[in-house]
Amino acid sequence: KQWYQRRVRGIMNCVFTIFKLLFVGASGLTILEGRTDDSSVPGADDLLPVLIYVIIHANPPNLLSTIDYIDNFTPRGITGQDQYMLMQFRGAVEFIKSMLHKNPRVVR
Repeated sequence: KQWYQRRVRGIMNCVFTIFKLLFVGASGLTILEGRTDDSSVPGADDLLPVLIYVIIHANPPNLLSTIDYIDNFTPRGITGQDQYMLMQFRGAVEFIKSMLHKNPRVVR
């Protein structure tokens, strides 16, 4: 159980940190441009490409088996921000897998 919690917490911290950095960057651009609207608040369309890039460059060991383990043992009651972050991470991994399937040399 501790292994699972460490892995899931690590994934959530990674995704949350990236999201915070995107938010800080967008806020800085908004201030520099003299805007105060919410049009530059980052969302999933901003998060996913950065997350894909980070996963590719981090090249975490045993990534696919970790994802399978998490998929099989994630409590059914997980909701909200935790669920969102896990789904974003899972989506990024699935994208990378499909990219590798089409062209194995893309990530190397």
